[in-house]
Amino acid sequence: MEDLWVWVPGTTGDANTKSIYKFLRGETKQDWTSWKKMWELPVAPRVRGFLWKLFREQVPTWEYLYGLRCGPKMNCEMCGIFPETGTHLFYACRFALEMWVSLARELEEEQWQDFRVGSEWITQTWSMDQARDTLIKTAIAATIWEIWKARNARVFQDRRIGAYAIARKAAALAQEYMQVAEVARRPVNL
Repeated sequence: MEDLWVWVPGTTGDANTKSIYKFLRGETKQDWTSWKKMWELPVAPRVRGFLWKLFREQVPTWEYLYGLRCGPKMNCEMCGIFPETGTHLFYACRFALEMWVSLARELEEEQWQDFRVGSEWITQTWSMDQARDTLIKTAIAATIWEIWKARNARVFQDRRIGAYAIARKAAALAQEYMQVAEVARRPVNL
């Protein structure tokens, strides 16, 4: 068998100008196997859309907007210490860490008690397939959404919402999403 050259970022294995250009700009399709699981989550479509933006690093944080030359370079709205990136706001900010620990208590998830959140943890969690794990994934999605809403309440309304309040609201929202999904799965008797 003869060796052959294959352009991996391309869809056909052949290099073309368009695929090389997209690769150099960082616009290649990501090989994350859990996209389908994310799109099937029993959450509101706007939450799924927001997660998609977050995982593609396109959430309009201060750092993202500054990179587009659409806003000033500012620190995180929640802690005021570090630049506001998606990774910082949702995973590394002291406010986010406090909120994730509160969520762990709210959901009684002992494995989260020594919680070191990060994008790797989210990726690993998304790979799980058990029924309880759907609730966990839904809670993560709801929590990320609630963090974003709290951040925007602070930016646009100067309203501060505590980490514990966000965790409680996110847990309740996740359970509500799960109940709605359960009702939607029941057969309709006519």
